[in-house]
Amino acid sequence: MAHENNRPRKYLAGGLLNPLIRIGMRTKGYKGFAKEITKYIKDYVKIHKKSPTVAKLEGKRLKIDAIKSSLSKGRKEMSKNLFLRKHYFDASSKVSAYQKKLKDITKAYMHKRANPQIKTHSEGGEVVIGKNVDKDLL
Repeated sequence: MAHENNRPRKYLAGGLLNPLIRIGMRTKGYKGFAKEITKYIKDYVKIHKKSPTVAKLEGKRLKIDAIKSSLSKGRKEMSKNLFLRKHYFDASSKVSAYQKKLKDITKAYMHKRANPQIKTHSEGGEVVIGKNVDKDLL
């Protein structure tokens, strides 16, 4: 299902669709890999009785690792290919940033799961209410 203007769907969140990443996600190899990961996640939840959220985070981690490894293989072609040279550094920085964000989200989720009484905000940091805050406003 494509969006209007024939743009591809976002398979990974976080604005990763730089032109180089978009091309990599259209390849048959990546599409096949993504299908295998989806099947693996379903089996992981069924067989190992794991949380679906943990399984989805694991699937995203595997996909982002695949993109990062394909970018490192493409680095060898940079001297020959102007398109790769133009978009490589932007793509690699976006992948690294997304990888860091995914790691933080996973860490926050596991911390929240281990300590359900703690209130956290979306990035996983603990919500601390100071002494001088009117708690009625919260």
